[in-house]
Amino acid sequence: MGVPDRFQRLLARIQPTDTDHRAVKRHLDAIASRLNKSFTVKNFLVTGSYERGSSIHGHSDTDLFVVIAREDVLWGRRHMTSHTILEQFRQDLMGRYTDPATLVRKDVHCITITFRDAKVDVVPAYFSRFAVLGGKNWPLFMMPDGYGGWKETSPSRHNAYISEADKRCGGKLKYTAQLIKHWRYTRTVPVPVSSFHTELLMASGGHCDGVKGYATCLRDVFRDLAARGCRGLQDPVGISGVIQCSRTEPQRSSAWNTAAYSRDHAVSAVAAEYTSIPEAVRQWKIVFNQDFPA
Repeated sequence: MGVPDRFQRLLARIQPTDTDHRAVKRHLDAIASRLNKSFTVKNFLVTGSYERGSSIHGHSDTDLFVVIAREDVLWGRRHMTSHTILEQFRQDLMGRYTDPATLVRKDVHCITITFRDAKVDVVPAYFSRFAVLGGKNWPLFMMPDGYGGWKETSPSRHNAYISEADKRCGGKLKYTAQLIKHWRYTRTVPVPVSSFHTELLMASGGHCDGVKGYATCLRDVFRDLAARGCRGLQDPVGISGVIQCSRTEPQRSSAWNTAAYSRDHAVSAVAAEYTSIPEAVRQWKIVFNQDFPA
């Protein structure tokens, strides 16, 4: 069995199951039902790796954009801080999830709810405007910027941008993103690399374009992450400013070190495919912290 067959086996093993999908749907329905009672909800937008098809089994992280009425964000004529709205969301959701096994906490841009079988990031947002991007009219929303203010984003435009790149390379981008996510979680402490960042990086950099196998795609992604020092990426869609790879400077440094280490072994693995399959497999086992088919 060659290296490409091993990647196919690994991909088959990490695909989300029907049980994973049912759990996510159940949690999304419950969250929506709760927030509908407390806020003037205009729309729920499921985004992130779950919507893009790049989530993996055991790590079903789902982003739920909750678009509320602008009036819910206003205090008089002024917009409330995003910290205030996030705290309102947190308190409301804590009233719904009182089981100690379900963790509800405020994160940088969202409220994260960690269930036994899934994790959902609930992002408060409100409509900003329509903008012509790539020849189409897209809705833009304001979401928390991590500092108490608000920043523009367009989940539907970002998803379309990544989907278009995935189609150009015959679906390899989505599966490479799954392999990157598997790589993240093979460590005791997951590599602090944003899935959204890496998917935008792959889409804008063409890492999966052309006649390439997953080994070469991964090598090129690790090369780019390491070359960039895992620093932020200017949004290729031109909406959200800089898309950070990691949340803090210590996390960025840690991610950079792991990406550079993985790059070196991925380079050796790709080179070894021409001379020794066992050596190539040994190198990929190092990249994936031994969680790679023998």
